Amino acid sequence: MKKKYTLLVLILLILYSGGGLYSQALGDVNNDSGIDIVDGLLIAQYYVGLHPVNFNPDAADVDANSSIDIVDALLIAQYYVGLITEFPGQTQTALPTAPPLDTPAPTSVPTTPPTGNTIVVNGDFETGNLSPWGAWNNARIADWKSYSGSYSGAVGSAPASLEQTITIEPNSLYELGGYLLVDTNGEEVNLGVKNYGGNELSRVVTQNSFTYRSLRFTTNDYSTTATIYIYKSSGSGWGYGDDIRVTKIGSVGSGPQPPAIPGNWQLVFQDEFDGNQLDTSKWSTDYPWGHTHNHRAYTDPANVRVENGLLRIMAENRRHPDAPDGIRRDDFGWLSLDYTSGCVTTSGKFHTDHGYMEARLKLPPTKGFWPAFWTLGDGWPPEIDILEFLSSVQTRFYTNYHWSIPQSGSHFVEHNGVDLTNNFHVFAVEWDSSHMTWYFDGSEIARYTGSNCSQAVNQYILLNLAVGGWEADPDSTTSWPGVYECDWVRVWQK
Repeated sequence: MKKKYTLLVLILLILYSGGGLYSQALGDVNNDSGIDIVDGLLIAQYYVGLHPVNFNPDAADVDANSSIDIVDALLIAQYYVGLITEFPGQTQTALPTAPPLDTPAPTSVPTTPPTGNTIVVNGDFETGNLSPWGAWNNARIADWKSYSGSYSGAVGSAPASLEQTITIEPNSLYELGGYLLVDTNGEEVNLGVKNYGGNELSRVVTQNSFTYRSLRFTTNDYSTTATIYIYKSSGSGWGYGDDIRVTKIGSVGSGPQPPAIPGNWQLVFQDEFDGNQLDTSKWSTDYPWGHTHNHRAYTDPANVRVENGLLRIMAENRRHPDAPDGIRRDDFGWLSLDYTSGCVTTSGKFHTDHGYMEARLKLPPTKGFWPAFWTLGDGWPPEIDILEFLSSVQTRFYTNYHWSIPQSGSHFVEHNGVDLTNNFHVFAVEWDSSHMTWYFDGSEIARYTGSNCSQAVNQYILLNLAVGGWEADPDSTTSWPGVYECDWVRVWQK
C-alpha cells in the first residue's frame, strides 16, 4: 500500500506541473467536460481503495485493459501535460454523446447489441409486468417512457433496483447490454452483473436520452447463475432500462482461471482431487501437532477420502479406540472425545507468504459440525480464517485474521446470505504485507488493511471438520456421517 500512495503523490506532482486542457469523454471521470488534475486524482484514489464520489468508471479505463489501475492515472497525467495526445483506449471506450431517441445509441465495446438469442427473460418489459425481475424499493414497470415498444423498467427515487437471476454456463464469455436513461441529467443509472464467479461489473448512464451501454464478463468453471440488475444509487429522479440482453459470445478454456482482480497471476499450488487417493506429496492427514484440536473429534486418516473428483472429510458418531477421554481447552473447557473426524494440511509441503488462496467447498447441513478452511504459520498467531461455518445456521459463515490474542488482535466478520449446504461455493482470501481481502464466489466480502498483515508469512493450508467445540454439540437431529466436501484448492501469486 505504501508503494500505491507513493505513486499517487507522484501523479499529483505531475498534474500540478502544468499542461494543456483537452475536452473529451474518455478520461473525464467526473463528467465535467474536461480532463484535468481532478480526473487523475480520482483514478488514483479509486485505485488505492478510497472510493471517490462522482466517479464514472466507464471513462476511467483509458488503456482499455478491462481494469482501472495506476497506469490509467499515469496516462491521464501524461495527457494533461501534453506528453500524449490520445489514450490507448481512445477508439474502444470513448463515451458517446447522447443520440436522438429514434437513433440506435452507441456503446463502448461493441457499438451495437450482439446477434444471437438473449437469455434474459422479459428484458424488453413488453409483458407489461416485471416478472421474473425482482424489485427492490421504488422500482416498477414504466408505461410512460421506453426505448422500444410500450414499457421499460423504472428505478427511483434512489436507492432502487431491478434484478434478475439468469442461468449461465461455466467457462464462457457473455455480453450484457441495454439502453439506459435518467430523468435528471447528471444523476446515474447503472446496468450491471454480479454473483457470476467474478468481480461485480457495471456501466453507467447520466444522460436524459436512451443510451446503449454494454460490458462483457467471463464465467469460471463453477459458474451456473448470474444476477443482472438496473440500479439507481442516488437522486430523486427516475432511471430507466430497456431492451436488456445477455448473449453468449463464446467459450473460454476450462480449468483454473486467474482471479478476476488486477495482477499477472500465476498458479503456484493446486489440487483438483482427481483419482481415488489423496496426493501425499501435497497433503498430510491429521493436524501437525497431533490428532486433537479445539473440538470433540479425534482425527483418523481413514476419515479423509478422495472419490468422484472430490476431497471428502467425514465425521462419524463413534469414539476412536486410540482417543483419550478428552482434552481441556482454555477457550472451550473440558471436551470429551466422543467422535471421529479428519483433517488435511500442507504443513511442511507447501507454504506461502502472500497470494490468492481459494477452495470450492460444500458444507454439512445438520447441527454439530464446524468445518473450516484456514492457514497457520510458524506457531500461533497469525492465523487466516477463510471460512468457518457453524452448521446450526446454514446461511452464515465467518472470516477472520488473528495477529495477536483474539480479543485485541483480530479482524472478525460475520457473513449472512444463501444456504451454504445446497451447492458448492468458492471461498478465497488475497493478501500481502499491507492488506487482506476475502471473497465469496468471486465477490469481495471483507477487507483489512494494516501493518499486522506482514505477520502472515510462511502460511500453510488446513481443511478440517470439527465436531462440537465452538459449534453446538450434535443431537438427535444430526445426520451421520457429516461430510465436508472440497472440489479443488488453488493458490495464485502475482
